Amino acid sequence: MLIVGTRGDIQPFVAIGKRLQEHGHRVRLATHSNFREFVLTAGLEFYPLGGDPKVLAWYMVKNKGILPSGPSEIQIQRNELKDIILSLLPACMDPDPNSNMPFEADAIIANPPACGHIHVAEALKIPLHIFFTMPWTFLHSADWGPKIDVVGFCFLDLASSYEPPDSLVKWLEEGEKPIYIGFGSLPVQEPQRMTDIIIKSLEATGQRGIVSKGWGGLGNLAEPEYVYLLDNCPHDWLFARCSAVVHHGGAGTTAAGLRAACPTTIIPFFGDQTFWGEQVYARGVGPAPIPVDDFSLEKLIAAIRFMLDPKVKERAMDLATAMENEDGVGRAVNSFYKHFPRRNTGSECESLPGTSSFLSIRRCFGCS
Repeated sequence: MLIVGTRGDIQPFVAIGKRLQEHGHRVRLATHSNFREFVLTAGLEFYPLGGDPKVLAWYMVKNKGILPSGPSEIQIQRNELKDIILSLLPACMDPDPNSNMPFEADAIIANPPACGHIHVAEALKIPLHIFFTMPWTFLHSADWGPKIDVVGFCFLDLASSYEPPDSLVKWLEEGEKPIYIGFGSLPVQEPQRMTDIIIKSLEATGQRGIVSKGWGGLGNLAEPEYVYLLDNCPHDWLFARCSAVVHHGGAGTTAAGLRAACPTTIIPFFGDQTFWGEQVYARGVGPAPIPVDDFSLEKLIAAIRFMLDPKVKERAMDLATAMENEDGVGRAVNSFYKHFPRRNTGSECESLPGTSSFLSIRRCFGCS
């Protein structure tokens, strides 16, 4: 598995890799060194890819996407892509860097940002299956043909093994459910200003809040009693204990919040995040998205008040119910089997149904 990106890009593939491993496959997940412990803790093999996800994330935020905003940005992106591309072939054929156990890939699963995946597959003469979580995988167009599947969200269970710090448990027990506010792995250009807005908005609305520091450096303050500063915590554990969520709108974070029946406010930075914000608003489970450049105290206060409406919570609960039986991981693995001949898999997976169970989520978002 050749996966490039931030934590939100990596996590769904850990879930898919674990399911494939349960079916008897040997799975090597090749990604950035920042995520080595995350991959190994999940029980998968790890191989380091080039590129720094913090640099990639900063580039995407600054340029609002892949294309550079000026000549000075070109060399940054070129160097990152070079490091990534040159590491892909070794990831598919070099021995394990720790045990020196030989490795030879029989198939590749990759996400699109792993530039060069198709060339590696051609060189090794092995199949390539590309997975992505962006919105163009949300609707299945009739002209796509039989080789494209919509499988749904791929959740990784982290809550069942998570041991929260005593201070967090105690703080949660001391009052009403808080609002989660955080922007994950994305850098924030004005972290102090955003932190001040967050704190003042919670005070103005009388809400408790969990502020995730993330890579953006939020929360550099003497925290008031109604705020808890958080370093890292699985969303599937945390969001179930929150009244609402405010975040950047990554596909995985959006799905985790909606699955937990949390009214949602999205502050998009770039890419598909605006799409998810618009879908949340269209379903009535959150206010209109607030682009990060328009982030203000007045708008965040209005967004929080929107989410506190009992009717919004009711719609969020309906949507969560519709998501309960989705098995995106199972469908992703079945899609892999459907397109590639199985060779001694030792598994008895059901074939991919002709009608996606993800249809329920499409309908929830007003799609047909």
